[in-house]
Amino acid sequence: MKKQSVQRDGRIYTYYRLVESYRDADGNARHRTIRYLGKLADEQIRLIREQLKKQNIDQAIIDQIIQGEYTTLEASATHVNDTDDHHTSTWSTSITSTSLPLWIPVSFTSLHFDAVNGQEWNVADGDTLFFVHQGQAEVTIRGRKMVMTSQQVLFCPDQTGVHIGSLDNQPLMLQRLVFRSNVTAATRLFPIDKMLSDSQSIPIMLQIQSPAEMLRLCNELENYNVNMTSPHAQQPITMLAMYRCFYELLHLIALETAAAKHDEHLSFQQMLQYVRAHFRDDLRRDELARKMGMTPEHFSRVFRSRQGCSFSDYLSRLRLHQARLELQLSQTSLEEIARRCGYSDVHYFSRKFRQHFGMPPRQYITAPKQYVSWNMPLTAMLLQLGIVPIAGQIDMEVLRHFPELVKLVEHAALQQAEDEHTQTDKQAHVASATNVENKTHALLPAPSLVLLQQRQPDLVFAYDDDPQSEQLHIYAPVQRLDIQHYNWRQQWLWLAERVQRSPQAQQWLQQWDTKLREARQQMQSWLERRETVGIYKIVSEKVYVYGNLRSMGGSLIYDGLHCEPPVQVRQQLIDTGRLNIEVSLEQLHHYAADHMIVIYYPMEHQNAAQYGTQRQTEVPVMTSPLWQQLPAVQSGQVHMMDRHLFYGFDPLSQQLQLQAWMDSIASYL
Repeated sequence: MKKQSVQRDGRIYTYYRLVESYRDADGNARHRTIRYLGKLADEQIRLIREQLKKQNIDQAIIDQIIQGEYTTLEASATHVNDTDDHHTSTWSTSITSTSLPLWIPVSFTSLHFDAVNGQEWNVADGDTLFFVHQGQAEVTIRGRKMVMTSQQVLFCPDQTGVHIGSLDNQPLMLQRLVFRSNVTAATRLFPIDKMLSDSQSIPIMLQIQSPAEMLRLCNELENYNVNMTSPHAQQPITMLAMYRCFYELLHLIALETAAAKHDEHLSFQQMLQYVRAHFRDDLRRDELARKMGMTPEHFSRVFRSRQGCSFSDYLSRLRLHQARLELQLSQTSLEEIARRCGYSDVHYFSRKFRQHFGMPPRQYITAPKQYVSWNMPLTAMLLQLGIVPIAGQIDMEVLRHFPELVKLVEHAALQQAEDEHTQTDKQAHVASATNVENKTHALLPAPSLVLLQQRQPDLVFAYDDDPQSEQLHIYAPVQRLDIQHYNWRQQWLWLAERVQRSPQAQQWLQQWDTKLREARQQMQSWLERRETVGIYKIVSEKVYVYGNLRSMGGSLIYDGLHCEPPVQVRQQLIDTGRLNIEVSLEQLHHYAADHMIVIYYPMEHQNAAQYGTQRQTEVPVMTSPLWQQLPAVQSGQVHMMDRHLFYGFDPLSQQLQLQAWMDSIASYL
């Protein structure tokens, strides 16, 4: 358990999180967060530490401790002595302390995925099962893409994330069952990949032999309305029938997955993971073939057919990409870099390096570098530092507000065209690019695996949660950033250090802090009234409330300008380090604010038509009576913001967000 202290407005806030240890590509010991705990009392800290001493951590007990519902045996015994009803108290204690297996349904909903919007990032709020009701899904788990049909079930443990989208641009409808359990991770119901330690929780795909029966149970659950919002649903007979159906569904899945046979040998994907983790070691083809249950010759054929190269070439590529990374970021000797990359002979390493990259390692250190940015915030950060990547994701609706950066990108496009085309082709290339509006690839090529193979950039920057981030290191040196653990300032400085622009980044931050102080001074009288400000994103007619983390302007509004959040936003999002929360219209009044910043993503009419009358008959959120009753709506203090400007959390986006907010709030100052 790690403690983190943050200072805001002269006060120090302390938060806690659970972490696990692992080793990165360099062999260094690192930590990754497996759960955010938020603020804890001393007794809660003591109880959680006692749980951590056990071999298997019971997440259900952790939940009870955080919610103040956990009772230790000692405390229960004291309670028993203070009451006359000894039998009732003892029975209650035994259930809590022994964690009698119990699964409880929380919600059952239908999800529609538009065919044109690609994959969406889904984070499980509770142990979650996804079922295919219509179409086929493309699911990405830790960079590995899989097809999900009605014969598979996707299980996502609590707080794990997965990318889901429709396959082949066809309509997709999923059914999502969320449930909670008091056992040690509900994954005990289902098999876990043998390559993972028991402490790791990741989404897994389960094979089902009885899809028709599963669909029947899902439809029955949907009819019972697990949300329990209607009085009829809360009648005992209805609830018992719903629980019977819920347990039948879990029993069916558990039986069929438990019966599946598992090969004791490594799969091809597991073998690749092993190679990536141990590429510095003396890896031998024969040993890997033995681990996979193959002959060495068959292993070589399978490897070439799957990867397009021999095992020795693949291993050499991994080692040389790591060498390029260390030559850029490390200050150690060439001999040490060679050794750390799996080469015992520095002269052999230098020859191999020159064969692949056309120059010796020492010359490479000072040579100009080319970068690729896999995510929009990272691209914007590079541009703010005056660096144009050879490929990167960028929203042109944001970039067009910065004419000097547009010129910088155009100049880079001219230079690239001059290298690749004739003069005529160059002019046509730039003209066609500048005439295309709102296309992220107009001036800046979109990153792709094909582009990485062709251009061999010196560094690729990507977020850990990107579905393709684990595949990139095959084609180029990669710097992956854990977006969950670093705020935008830390990301900015992290990136600047790797492209040798730290002084420029520090200078910009100083100027930015001056702008924020000036804005707070301009807002001082309004801030002193402590009127609350809430941030609400409406997408697919669902409402998401945001805290002070990345996206939707939260870091600017709450941390930069010190605006006051609603009490529930502070308690449930900011104090617990949570990005957002989906709320129903019936719950929205609990998160109401004096001023509402609303970022609206309109539904496309053609997409709505794909799902027939169910989607068409939905009442738009902002025309519903419950929305109209919100205080900010009635007082005319709703601030509609551009979704392009408020999506990002990079320096470019924050400058535009500050200007938009100050313009919108000006009449209240």
